[in-house]
Formats: sequence, structure tokens, C-alpha cells
Amino acid sequence: MTTADLSAHLSAVVAAIRSRRLPLGHEKETQEAISDALTAAGIEHVRERRIGARDILDHFTVGGVAVEVKLRGGKRDIHRQLCRYAEHEEVKALVLASSVAMGLPPSINGKPLVAISLGSAWL
Repeated sequence: MTTADLSAHLSAVVAAIRSRRLPLGHEKETQEAISDALTAAGIEHVRERRIGARDILDHFTVGGVAVEVKLRGGKRDIHRQLCRYAEHEEVKALVLASSVAMGLPPSINGKPLVAISLGSAWL
């Protein structure tokens, strides 16, 4: 996949997630709603894809985008988890869909990172 193709795929994933108001009560419900949004947008993906002994992605697209959902948690823990995911070769880009407000760099380990504030859809 070229850089332009990855960028377009990442944009499509982000647009699909941002296209809906997602439930914020329980992470599993949010994950299911994101899966529905990706499917509706025609984005092939799998849920709970194991990529290492301790790493399971919430969603992983055929184009290599890892989507992690975090409704709670410590900012450092979330950042460390994203860094671990970025170490895996099959992960080409990362999306954090979260209600935890935090600043993140535009990339981790050279892989694009997009943070989506789930609460903003409810404003």
C-alpha cells in the first residue's frame, strides 16, 4: 500500500467513526458501534485481532489501521499501549477513539496517529 493509499484509507476509517454518535457507557458497546460504522462504510475489518502475546487490537482493518477504543484510563497507560501497537509491522496507522482528553503526537514509531474525541459528537 502506498503512502497516499494509506492516507486515504486512514481518512475513510476516521470519517466512518466520526459519522456517528457512539455510545459512551461501555467500551464493548462503543466497539460494536464502531464495527457497525466501519461495515456501513464498506471498510473490511476484524474485531479483537491478536497481534502479540499481550496485544489485542479492538479493530484492525484490511488496510492495516488499528483502532483502539478507550473510554477511561490513564493517559500514560493509553500512550504506552499505542506505542506497543506501533511496534508491530502489520500496523500501518493508529486511530484512538476516546473520551479521555489527551494530547498525542501525529505519529508514533513513524506510523500516523489520529485521535478522535468521542464526546465531541454529542455537543
